[in-house]
Amino acid sequence: MKFGKRYSNITVFMAMLHGVIIGIAAIAVVGIIFVGAEGNRTVDKIENEIPASGPAEDKENDTSANKTTGSLALYAKQHGAFTTSVSAATFIAEDPSLSTAAIIQSDGQYFVWSAVGLSEVEIEGILEEGTYKKEFSINPTSCDMVHTTNLWEVLEADDIAKIKQLASKNDDEKAKELARHIDTITAFTNDLKVIRLHLLSKYANTNDCVKISF
Repeated sequence: MKFGKRYSNITVFMAMLHGVIIGIAAIAVVGIIFVGAEGNRTVDKIENEIPASGPAEDKENDTSANKTTGSLALYAKQHGAFTTSVSAATFIAEDPSLSTAAIIQSDGQYFVWSAVGLSEVEIEGILEEGTYKKEFSINPTSCDMVHTTNLWEVLEADDIAKIKQLASKNDDEKAKELARHIDTITAFTNDLKVIRLHLLSKYANTNDCVKISF
C-alpha cells in the first residue's frame, strides 16, 4: 500500500511537470506566431508606403526636355485667301503695298499675309480696311534643313538683336542655312513680324519643317 501511494504521488508530480512544460511550449509557440505576424504586417506597411513608380516627381523642376514638342500660337495679318498660288501671286503683284507680303500654303489654300505676331495686339494694331487677324498655330516636323529648336527660338524672339545673335550660332550646316536665310530677310527689313512671316514661308511651304494649323 505504501508503495502504491508513493507511486501515485510521483505520477501526479510528473503529470504536473508535463503540464507545465506543455504550457510553456504552447506560450512560446503562440509568441513566435504573433511576432511573425507582426513582422509581416510591418513589412507590408513599409512596402505599401513606398511609391511603386519610384521617387516622387519634382514638379517645380518638371520642364520639357525640348520646348518645341508643343505648338506655338501665332497671329497673322491676312489680306486674302486663294485656291491657287497663281491667283495669290497675282493679287500681291497688283498691290505695291504688299511688297513684303508672302504666300502661306495650308489646307489646300494659299493665304496672303504681310505680318506674323506673337500676340493679338501686335496684329490688331496694324489692321486696316480689307485686312483681318488670322489666328493659327505651328508645330515642328521632322526636317533636314534646319534645327527646329533654333527656328523656334528665332520665331519667339522679340528683339532684332536677339535674332541676329541666334543667327550667328553657325554650329553646323543646318544652323548656317538658317543664318543665311535670316541675313537675306534682314537685308530688306528689320520688322520682326515680317521676319517671322518669311521664315514661315521658307520652312512651312518649301521645306515642310513646320506644320500650320488653324
